[in-house]
Parts: sequence; C-alpha cells; structure tokens
Amino acid sequence: MLSFQESNEPIFEPIIKRLELEGTRLRKLGPDYLAYALLDCIVDHYYSTLDALEGTIDIIEREIMYNPQNHHLQQIHSLRSDLGIFKKSIWSLRDGLNSLIRDD
Repeated sequence: MLSFQESNEPIFEPIIKRLELEGTRLRKLGPDYLAYALLDCIVDHYYSTLDALEGTIDIIEREIMYNPQNHHLQQIHSLRSDLGIFKKSIWSLRDGLNSLIRDD
C-alpha cells in the first residue's frame, strides 16, 4: 500500500505506533486491515478539519454581527476556497473507496 500526504502533520502517527507494537491487530490482520486503519485515520482527520472550519465560521459570524468590517469579505472568500479544496479531497476519497468496493 502506498499513501501520500501533503502536509507535515503526523496524521498516520497512531498507525505507526500500533505497527511498532507486537501482537496488535494491525500486525495480525494483514494489508486489508491496514488499509482500513489508514482510511479511518484520514476520516478522523477530516472531522478535526471540519471542526476547525466550523470554529472559524463561528468567529467570523460573531464579528460580523457585532462589528462588521470590509476584511470579513476576504475572510469569507478565503474560507470558501478552503471548503472547495476540502470538498475535492472528500470526493477523491469517496472515488477511491468506490473503486475498492467494486474491485475484487
């Protein structure tokens, strides 16, 4: 299995630590379970990313309600761009999973 990562964030560190221990399911159950564990880490990371985006939206929303300023438009545009990138990542993951499901 091959995995690419575009950031320095240690997304797969929990997997690596589990692989270092003898007797774990990751070492016993084979490559299909490893693939599942890697996908699970990726999905967990997506949830933390969504939480961060939600927090940013909450902050901007509060600022707009109490003290609207021109820079809020730039923040919203930047956030929309981040969401577009995030959406592409999710679609890529979905497409990859669908191909795994269809293949023998």
